[in-house]
Amino acid sequence: MSALLSLFQVAFLAHMLGTLGFVLVGALGNRLVGQRRLQFDGAVLAVVVREWAAIVCALPSLAFGLGQPPPPRVAGARPPVLLVHGYGLNRSSMWLIRRYLLGRGHQAVWCVNHSPRHAPLPVLARGLVRQIEALKAATGADQVDIVGHSMGGVLAGWAAARLDAARDIRRLVTLGSPWRGTRMGFLAWHPEARDLAPDSAVIADLDPRVIPVVSIWSPEDNIILPAESSVMDGMVTQVIAGAGHTELLLRPSVWRAVAEALDVADLSLLPPTVLPSERRLPELSAELSAELAG
Repeated sequence: MSALLSLFQVAFLAHMLGTLGFVLVGALGNRLVGQRRLQFDGAVLAVVVREWAAIVCALPSLAFGLGQPPPPRVAGARPPVLLVHGYGLNRSSMWLIRRYLLGRGHQAVWCVNHSPRHAPLPVLARGLVRQIEALKAATGADQVDIVGHSMGGVLAGWAAARLDAARDIRRLVTLGSPWRGTRMGFLAWHPEARDLAPDSAVIADLDPRVIPVVSIWSPEDNIILPAESSVMDGMVTQVIAGAGHTELLLRPSVWRAVAEALDVADLSLLPPTVLPSERRLPELSAELSAELAG
């Protein structure tokens, strides 16, 4: 028993150190690729620590995102929302955004897993199209809204541009999505990640002009290299200052920005910079619980 415990401790320590090293490499790469000063001050260190903590917290939660529940059969005045996770995660990573949107009055919000797993991005995009059709059928809606984190946003964009899904998508909101690719894609071994490399055919086929797109991104993103790859002509962009890639999923100010991007009638009215939330996370969580209970 003690040997197993020791093995677990070693594995846990290796995971923690490996994750920290990964975040540090990404932060350094952000500055090298983005041609920024190699400055490592307290603000940069704070981003690295928060992103490291976000990844460490996200990985155990994957156990709660296995399997795929059916789409909600709720008809509402607002379009149903499809939440699409990024590379290496599953639908559990979108749970907090789902809770927030439900609290804001969205009746049908569905978190989905990629199907099949670890396939080329065009194959995953065809699976996403089937999920869009399933959500439309369950809710009776003509169109859906999509919120995609990282690769999830690229999936939706590629489906709209190449699989004639633009007619089924009213609006797409992306969080740290590599619209112009990321050099971190060269380091991955799964085919869907390699499709995110800047010179891939998938990235070449993306055209955000076919649907309304809001790109929420951070200049400190440690996965999208350079971070400015989250921006393309033809989309509305909003900047989140000082946030890591995974941290985008955990910030209340990002949740609020997503809700506003879905609800505003004219996307040009969205502010170019997302301001921090004035409320602390425990206060916001208590408010959401009260709204859902009511």
